[in-house]
Amino acid sequence: MTASVIDFNGGTASFTAASNYTLIVDNLAIKSSGPSNGLLDLANSDLYLPGTAANFTALQQFWVNGYNLNSPDSQAPELLGDWSGVNGITSSAARDSYSPTGNLKTTLGVYDGSFGDANGVAMGRGADEVNNLSPSLPANRILVRATATGDLNGNGVVNDYDTLILNTFGNYLGGPN
Repeated sequence: MTASVIDFNGGTASFTAASNYTLIVDNLAIKSSGPSNGLLDLANSDLYLPGTAANFTALQQFWVNGYNLNSPDSQAPELLGDWSGVNGITSSAARDSYSPTGNLKTTLGVYDGSFGDANGVAMGRGADEVNNLSPSLPANRILVRATATGDLNGNGVVNDYDTLILNTFGNYLGGPN
């Protein structure tokens, strides 16, 4: 599905969990204040946007708004929240993976192709270059998708490649600042 502009001035647009659509949009606007909040539920679908600084900044706010930092489990308030925000971008697949024990198996990942291009990181595929799990994300694209929590490159799994990315770029265990 391709669109030049999608503008949510209220209401919810949802994809079903069983569907796996690809949504390619040039410009996304989601109202996040006032009585008419907009919400885009990607479920298991992929959203691609042009990799501009303005799109990335707006997308970060939509992503933050779609995440509910307050745990719905009153017995464990120290746990992370879930994807039950009332506006922005969310994923019912990620939201439904939450459990009161703090297990958030699926999350909503945001992947910037320019980061991968500039740093030699294969965004959208795993370290197994022989089997090439999916095409690499172009430098001029941003990808938003439901994925395994801890998946730093967007291939849908958490493996040694994600650990390598974290150790190299995440200042983990004495990595670079």
